[in-house]
Amino acid sequence: MRVSPGTLLLGVVAVMFGLLGAYIVQKNMHQPQPVAVANAPQTYSVPRASMDLTAGREVTMGDIIIHKLTAQQMRDQGLPASYMPRPSDIIGRTVRIDLPKGSSFDTHVFYPEGTGPSIVERLDPGMRAVTIKVASDEAVDMFATPGTWVDVLFRSEEDSQEDLPEMTVSLLEGVKVLAVNSTTTEMRTIRGQRESRQQTSVTLSVTPDQAVALRVVENRGTMALALRHPDDVHANAQFAGMTMDELLNRPVSRERIEVYRGHSISQVEFRERFRANFDPEKLAKQNLNKQAKADPPVKAEAVK
Repeated sequence: MRVSPGTLLLGVVAVMFGLLGAYIVQKNMHQPQPVAVANAPQTYSVPRASMDLTAGREVTMGDIIIHKLTAQQMRDQGLPASYMPRPSDIIGRTVRIDLPKGSSFDTHVFYPEGTGPSIVERLDPGMRAVTIKVASDEAVDMFATPGTWVDVLFRSEEDSQEDLPEMTVSLLEGVKVLAVNSTTTEMRTIRGQRESRQQTSVTLSVTPDQAVALRVVENRGTMALALRHPDDVHANAQFAGMTMDELLNRPVSRERIEVYRGHSISQVEFRERFRANFDPEKLAKQNLNKQAKADPPVKAEAVK
């Protein structure tokens, strides 16, 4: 019997489908069965200090590092149940105690929210807290914040009655700023004119002698702050003070009088800080001695 080409082609196609079906069945039979995976333990975020934090420091984002710990790891490390898990509750708070690197954060290590250390806590033993007023534009552009070190510059006002020139001196060197308080506007007499100036109250940590010096110069001039590097606190510059004449190398003007005698003119300068002695008894005795030398006593024989 003769097989037609169409029948032959259909048989070939049927064989190919049969082989393909057998291959698929064999592959599915040898596919490895999935192994049941044990459930991974749940982890928790634990913020820790990324560095040593000193008391009085305000925590920033860079001071925090996040660790992922399981419940068992938290128990093994003795993590307190009252730890603070959210960084948003930590950033901006002020540390009450020294916190070593790697420590967790808890409510007891912080001051109450919105507060910080008092001036008494920042004051070292034997020191005094004194508040002075400086011009707002002379407070180191508000970079003199609590904990920084500054020099106090004092500029005296000219006083012609006491023969005191306008002079700038380095009154205190290497003092610590404890607080920068409110800014007020005050009226002051500057070079004979009433002007308004904004004053900033700054509280400093000073020795008892320095506290007395600040009170001595109070209301006798103006004070300014010079920001100092913390590693340069104990280096004193020994600045004696300077006037405008000394800064510009100008000759010091002195009080003098001009005396006219005929066609001649002479000038007499007053000695600096010289005060004549006007003791009446001493002057009377000097006059008697001069008169006795000028008029010698007349002898009795010459009198007739």
